Amino acid sequence: MANMRLTYCKTVPFEAFKFKTGNKTDTTVEGRRLDIKYQIQDGFEAPSPLAIIRNHQQAIAKSGHHPI
Repeated sequence: MANMRLTYCKTVPFEAFKFKTGNKTDTTVEGRRLDIKYQIQDGFEAPSPLAIIRNHQQAIAKSGHHPI
């Protein structure tokens, strides 16, 4: 995203990760995991969580892949 910089990136070939899927429910997913961290550049405002989601959705759509 604009005005953001990558600060950390690591790939774990195979891992299990638990996602919260509801108020009191979760789902564990297995597979390759990417840990990526970004930091907002000085002097700029951080994007909202919704703006980040929409940015990811647009990038996936542009790439020709379909989200799960």
